Amino acid sequence: MEKSAELLIHRDSFDEEAVSRRDIDRDVLRVALPTMAEMTLAAACQLVDTIMVSSLGTWALAAVGLSTQPRFVLLVLCMGINVGFTALVARMRGEGDQAGMNAVLRQALLVSAVLSVALAVAGGLLSRQAMVWMGAQPDTIDGAAEYFRIQMLFFPVQILGLAIAACLRGAGHTRAAMMMNLASNAINIPLNYLLIFGKWGFPAMGVGGASLATGISYVVALAMAIATVVAGRHEFMLRIRARWRPDWGLLRRILRVGFPALLEQMIMRVGVLLFTRIISSLGTVAYATHQAGQSLLNITFMNGQAFSVAATTLVGQSLGRRLPGMARRYAASARNMTLLVSVIICAGLMVWGGSLIDLLFSDDPEVIALGHRVMQVMALAQPLMAYCFITMGALRGAGYTVGPMIATAVGVMLIRPAASAYVVFALRGDLPFVWMTLIADYLVRGVILFWLFSRGTWVKGKV
Repeated sequence: MEKSAELLIHRDSFDEEAVSRRDIDRDVLRVALPTMAEMTLAAACQLVDTIMVSSLGTWALAAVGLSTQPRFVLLVLCMGINVGFTALVARMRGEGDQAGMNAVLRQALLVSAVLSVALAVAGGLLSRQAMVWMGAQPDTIDGAAEYFRIQMLFFPVQILGLAIAACLRGAGHTRAAMMMNLASNAINIPLNYLLIFGKWGFPAMGVGGASLATGISYVVALAMAIATVVAGRHEFMLRIRARWRPDWGLLRRILRVGFPALLEQMIMRVGVLLFTRIISSLGTVAYATHQAGQSLLNITFMNGQAFSVAATTLVGQSLGRRLPGMARRYAASARNMTLLVSVIICAGLMVWGGSLIDLLFSDDPEVIALGHRVMQVMALAQPLMAYCFITMGALRGAGYTVGPMIATAVGVMLIRPAASAYVVFALRGDLPFVWMTLIADYLVRGVILFWLFSRGTWVKGKV
């Protein structure tokens, strides 16, 4: 059975006292860099979608943004459970339990299939109503509903691919997940060009073409994911004749970690929906600017999210081998590196952020002026976001998902919506002023997470 490069904690002659900081950093980078590349590619693909669609007009840019938020609500219902898959696989990898890892993979596919099909049907039936609730204007509602409806057709395919990737990350094989995403994007970008604009004999489908191209790319990613685990690579060996019935004991362990993470993600999405709904009341120009800024913000997330995955994987595997000291050192290394990168991103956005709106999204003077100020706010938020991401990742790896859920609930459900509503409806503030509430959100979350992490009880978490 094929294995990837061995991490320090899996060496037979492992000596915790002899491990240097450089060795720790090397392990973190080995897990984080492929994840960063994968997530950056995914965000860049979404950015290309947005850029191509924006050439159809401001209405199209707003339509894609409006359809994105309801889809994320459905997406996080499945991805929250993925945290349980990753944490349990990481713990079993540390314990050397390959049979258990394969059992988790089968349960992941069963749960993901049932849940995603049910959500896809509901989302498809309610696509137009969802866009109305989001506050879509008459010039955007048809395009937004079309984009969302097509996404629902491919939703189960996307979720099954993400479930397999979550298991691979838990085992530390982030390069395999990166290659799936690379192939997916290699298909998505040219299909965008063909289906949005109707090139080379293809129909000009506009925003619907962008959605269809993305859906086809999910099919490619899932095909590669299945091929990887069927071929018996990376400690996984998926077999048709294996036990495919629900394993309730294993599912309880998955849900013990995954359910609080699911609630956290739902809280996050509901909070972001409220935030987006408030912003949409500012009009199409403000919302189009917000969508452009959000696309760039998603790319900056990749720093914190990639090192968060590394922290989850390495903390989980360390605790599986009963090495709490290594878990702490891995978490500290991931935190230091992500904060360093966040400072670099902050400086870059301060200098060049405003130019990106003009270069990539719009030549509308109003959009450019608003976008320049939004980029300054985004820059200031970077270190706070990075710290929150990495601390939550370490806590999840230990199976302690309740704490991050509470921190997210306070920040995104209380601080951000209340502050943004006050800014818009009481102070009559504009879009950049509303974005300042993100800083307040992440500051409060960071304080809560710092307190939870510094207590140290997370190393005793059970998965």
